[in-house]
Amino acid sequence: HFMDHLSGLRSLPNGGLVIAATSKSNNPKIPSLELALSQMEARASGNNEVPQRDPFQNFDDRVLQSLEGVQVTKLQGLTKEEARGLMEYYAKSGILRQTVSEALVSEKWTLSGGGIVAELERATVKMRI
Repeated sequence: HFMDHLSGLRSLPNGGLVIAATSKSNNPKIPSLELALSQMEARASGNNEVPQRDPFQNFDDRVLQSLEGVQVTKLQGLTKEEARGLMEYYAKSGILRQTVSEALVSEKWTLSGGGIVAELERATVKMRI
């Protein structure tokens, strides 16, 4: 199962890496997952105050145990400069048929939700008028 591989209980037969992603957009609230992620983020940042369980809320111990040794990396959108570089790459490769200006970069960066790469691609490459 996926959680066995993610937690490290089982390894992939030919080696490899297991990557999991979560989103704050349109997802159900899972208190055990939220607690485990917040604890891992606090430990990774070197914070001495690790969030503790709420004694009045039910938690699934299997989730907490499965995610105990997992490394967390918080992803963010691209900066405007990074978005400009990506858009210039699209323009040089012929995918984007517009001149990359500051106004275009600002518009597409804003439409992409602050530089989310998939949305930036959709706003620049796939959205042709």
